[in-house]
Amino acid sequence: MNPTTKRHIKLLAERFEHQIHFDRQTICLSNFKNSIRIEENHKRKLEVSYNVDDSNTITNAVTPIELYDLLIKILSRFETEKVVFKSEEPIQLEEWIATECQRNTRILDLKRRIQRENSDHVILGGNRLEAEYFKGVIILMDDLSWSPCNVVDFPLE
Repeated sequence: MNPTTKRHIKLLAERFEHQIHFDRQTICLSNFKNSIRIEENHKRKLEVSYNVDDSNTITNAVTPIELYDLLIKILSRFETEKVVFKSEEPIQLEEWIATECQRNTRILDLKRRIQRENSDHVILGGNRLEAEYFKGVIILMDDLSWSPCNVVDFPLE
């Protein structure tokens, strides 16, 4: 698993208040509700296993692009139900800006807004497509689950 993906997983775990443990080939995330295991398989996919209501475990083989959608949905779920993830192209930052921001909003405007807030966590909002800044990344989510969630690097410097 590449270092950027590992860093994004670590930040998502922190954002959604999960403990994280790294082994050689495995990442485990947990809290009072969730138990999640992510490991690379030999087919260049990631195996994501997580608990559901009836003490069973569901395992999905996902591509790195699908990982964020599945993981965000598991980390943010209210009940321990099965999660349905999308395998399409995830939301991109430019799409969120075009759909949810005022005309003429630029990436520089977003960086200034986040810097003014002087916080590691800033809810950027949105109507259907929602965004939040968290410690150097922007987490993009679709309120209606039409488009897959995404995590993109967003350095302020």
